[in-house]
Amino acid sequence: MLKEAKEGNRTVFFVDAAHFVLAPFLGYLWCFTRLFLKAHSGRQRFNVLGALNAIITHELVTITNETYINAQSVCDLLWKNAHLKLETPTRLNYSGRSL
Repeated sequence: MLKEAKEGNRTVFFVDAAHFVLAPFLGYLWCFTRLFLKAHSGRQRFNVLGALNAIITHELVTITNETYINAQSVCDLLWKNAHLKLETPTRLNYSGRSL
């Protein structure tokens, strides 16, 4: 598939998700005075599902939400990707599996 994409006969997108936590996390910080940072209560995340056209245009298509990455999020990404009106067959790869 990647060879076909390099030749311009196919479009390949690589898909992955990231989950950002809305809270301060201090790794290796040392100081003389103790410092407290206010954070949101509970478990709040900002989720990003993205598809990267890594071969030709390096275009990034994203879906974001504050709930979960689920089947509906993947369908939204596929719908958004379909509206790019690409002229070549499209393949989405997620961790080595195609969607």
